[in-house]
Amino acid sequence: MHMGLFTRLSIGLTLILLLSLLTLAFLLLKDRHQQLISERTQQAIGQVKTLANGSLDALITEDYELLERWVTSVMSGDYYLYAYLSSPDGIILTHSDVALTGSKIKHSSVGTSALVKVKLQYQSREATEVIYPAIVGNKTIAYAHLAWSDDDIKFINTSTMLTILGVIAVFLIILIPASVWLVRYYSLPFERLTKAITMISLGEEKRQDIDKSLTQRNDEIGKLARAFQDMQGRLNIAWDEIQGEEQRLRKEVDKRTTQLQQSNAELESFSYSVSHDLRAPLRSIDGFSQILIEECTSKLDKQDLDSLKRIREASQRMSALINSLLELSRIGRAELTLETINLTEVADEIIENLRMTYPQRQVDIHIESNIKANCDRNMIMIVFENLLNNAWKYSAKTDNARIEVGCKIIDWQKIYFVRDNGAGFDMHYASKLFGAFQRMHNDKEFEGTGIGLATVQRIIHRHHGRIWAEAAVNKGATFFFTLG
Repeated sequence: MHMGLFTRLSIGLTLILLLSLLTLAFLLLKDRHQQLISERTQQAIGQVKTLANGSLDALITEDYELLERWVTSVMSGDYYLYAYLSSPDGIILTHSDVALTGSKIKHSSVGTSALVKVKLQYQSREATEVIYPAIVGNKTIAYAHLAWSDDDIKFINTSTMLTILGVIAVFLIILIPASVWLVRYYSLPFERLTKAITMISLGEEKRQDIDKSLTQRNDEIGKLARAFQDMQGRLNIAWDEIQGEEQRLRKEVDKRTTQLQQSNAELESFSYSVSHDLRAPLRSIDGFSQILIEECTSKLDKQDLDSLKRIREASQRMSALINSLLELSRIGRAELTLETINLTEVADEIIENLRMTYPQRQVDIHIESNIKANCDRNMIMIVFENLLNNAWKYSAKTDNARIEVGCKIIDWQKIYFVRDNGAGFDMHYASKLFGAFQRMHNDKEFEGTGIGLATVQRIIHRHHGRIWAEAAVNKGATFFFTLG
């Protein structure tokens, strides 16, 4: 069963007060126990001193009958175990147990004038014995001994226990009704208020008002209930506004989604048109131009042949541009399949293809071993193909060409890079680097479509990463990128 805050508080307070009462009773009883033991000890010390001092005349006159009466007189308490007088050499002169008179004892721990108190066992009972010297002048003529037991002093006796239980019963008779009143007056209203607040916080019964019996109270719970009722009213107004805005936004999202779907459909149609309707005429232009060059070489002059070659180069370039644009378009729509890829193996494969395509090139290649990344295999292949092809291309006119692929960790993030020592570029124009058809070098220096780096950037962004470059003219370039 769930208990409210005030229920737990009242029960806790009851237990604390009850525990405090029991602790206080325990301490008082313990103090009384020690007090009784102390009183008995002081009484026994007084008795043994009386025995020692009162027996002086009988000791001097060796009146043993009188000594026996003195010993008997100090045994007035039921708790005394024995009393006796002994000579300095340890002979018992008279003992409360007559059978022990004349026995021999040791006085190894007895002083000449001071009171001595020792603990001992007597007839399987814990006992305390005090010894006091009987002195005449400066000479000890005997020792008085008195022993007693504290076993009859009970720490908690029956009457005391009944008294404690009676006090606790009275205390509970008073406290339980008070606790019930606290629960009814504070806990139950507070729980109703808490339940109402919880339901509203969970989005349930937004229009339900707080119980009027709570708002009409004049204590802190009433103030809290009224304050929450005011807040609920404002929340209801805000809720109506939010619902209206939500409906408006939902309509706007539906509208934009429809527009986006239409745009994607148009883009798909455009891509199909580019793929089939534009590339077919280009292939015809290129093919017929090749036929003219092969079959009409003798009929055409040098200028005409040069024009045909330019037509072929332009059609081939346009076909390459169309292919690059189609690839850039597909990158934005393709679904990512993330897995752990060994980028070292990807780079090695691309470099091996470049070496086979350009066997005459001698390039110093350094690829860091075992570079791993979580990415899409096909897309990361396109990234490295573009970056390594650029590095290979722009270092073609450099002596001792060098290409490096690696990874470093900065601020707990992996940063991958492709570096070359080729033509580089002016960092002043770096903002245009990743735009479509933006080139840092003209076609006569280095061939290209200007789409490759735009494709690379789109792939990196789809992996929630970023890409940037550092370069200098004729000092090479380094492309850095992250993957999420």
